[in-house]
Amino acid sequence: MLHVSGPGCSSIGYGATQEIGPFIVDTNGHGLKYNPYSWNKEANMLFLESPVGVGFSYSNTTNDYHIIGDEFTANDSYAFLHKWFLMFPSYRKRAFYIAGESYAGKYVPELAELTVDKNNDPSLHIDLKGILLGNPETSDAEDWRGLVDYAWSHAVISDETLKIIRGSCNFDSNDTWSNDNCTEAVDELIKQYKEIDIFSLYTSVCIGDSASSDGRFTKIMYRPSSKKMPRIIGGYDPCRDKYAKVFYNRPDVQKALHASDGHVLKNWSTCK
Repeated sequence: MLHVSGPGCSSIGYGATQEIGPFIVDTNGHGLKYNPYSWNKEANMLFLESPVGVGFSYSNTTNDYHIIGDEFTANDSYAFLHKWFLMFPSYRKRAFYIAGESYAGKYVPELAELTVDKNNDPSLHIDLKGILLGNPETSDAEDWRGLVDYAWSHAVISDETLKIIRGSCNFDSNDTWSNDNCTEAVDELIKQYKEIDIFSLYTSVCIGDSASSDGRFTKIMYRPSSKKMPRIIGGYDPCRDKYAKVFYNRPDVQKALHASDGHVLKNWSTCK
């Protein structure tokens, strides 16, 4: 099974060592501990850093960083898969699944479609059985409506804010962000979500230099025709992002992973 995240967040930092991998980063990044809920009890897992530039991944072609998109990422990921299966042919005929979360709601189906298309060539055949998506971004309009409804039904926003959003926001239109009432009401929603752990609304948040101020809830990016969905990624321990950042920036860890020589360190972050 292949696990990807996205669009700029580390599958190693999240999936592998915060969520479903065999190990979880321990408190304050001191080390690793066994994960009793690891998916590798049921399947072999691959965690892929994509697109290029995420985590410790990089490209020797500078232009790659300027042309990153869904299609580019799908082709890059497929190239990795094809080469991996050539390197480990004993896995070639095993059932294969692609899993992902958040923006991988777009990455995973596109990679699956590309894999199916490439399977027309027997020499490239991968036994793809299905895809798994958690908290996926799929349709921007539906995702925004779901985010608003969830916030209101869980008392994150007031009746008044909900009324303004429903009355002034047309999420099916790119012009909705030119409506000041809509923009202000949505900003209020985002502000409230930043105050809590969206995956555990009624428990405490990480205090101090935590992921909540380091990319866990990426700032809304304004564009002329659209407003990007916030990246909502996390876990039940609100400080796990912080632990991961400490762990992967340790000299001994980077050297063990061949990410650096242990002296000139890479600046690792959960999300770019």
